[in-house]
Amino acid sequence: VSIPSQAPGWRNLMGWGFAMERNNPQLQQLFGQANANELGGDVGDRLFLMRREAEQLAGEVDDIDDYIAMQEGEDTSDLDEEAATLRAQLASVNKRIETLDSAARQAKAIWASNDYRAGGGDPFKMVSRLALIGHAMGETPLFNCKSGKDRTGQLDAEVKFLATAADENDGRVPPPGESMETWRPVRSDFVFNTGNLEMQRLNTGLPGYKLKGVPGLANVIRDGMKPLYRGGSAYVSA
Repeated sequence: VSIPSQAPGWRNLMGWGFAMERNNPQLQQLFGQANANELGGDVGDRLFLMRREAEQLAGEVDDIDDYIAMQEGEDTSDLDEEAATLRAQLASVNKRIETLDSAARQAKAIWASNDYRAGGGDPFKMVSRLALIGHAMGETPLFNCKSGKDRTGQLDAEVKFLATAADENDGRVPPPGESMETWRPVRSDFVFNTGNLEMQRLNTGLPGYKLKGVPGLANVIRDGMKPLYRGGSAYVSA
């Protein structure tokens, strides 16, 4: 995520061909064929297992409800509590299924269209969804940039934002291009209040994201907050 890699006229010279020779086989393993409508690969396998888990939980809830219905006049408080616990587990699994499915479909579409090469209004749209997909699959996503504070810090904030937005929307990840205006305060909170400024201060002595000029980042910051966002980054070389 840099100015040359996403700017028209420059991005074809920035090594995308070399990068995608290595990335495409891994993305195919993750999602299946790029031109296929359905999700395949590791994501498809994980969704199959998660849906089977949801079916099993739903069956257990139905069995308990049927048994409770037959206990006329009996104390069923323990069974009611067990059923409530199972319903909560089922709701959690269904939400994770929706998060994984929606994030994976969006990332696969970005990959198939080569839209990851264009920052537009959301320069982190691909990498943030890949990290969220890893989390939704029960993995531990790892990411870093050259200095481990600017692009890494912004990606950290973007993933947390996507996860929060999905959690507030029954698991659905907001698609790239959807108006984020109502979410700007929330995204700003993740940018400023989740430890990244402190990490920048530890790395260089000054807080601030060195991402001036990257297309689209203005969309995620509250009006009037750009000076705080950039902080002292102009005075450090790391």
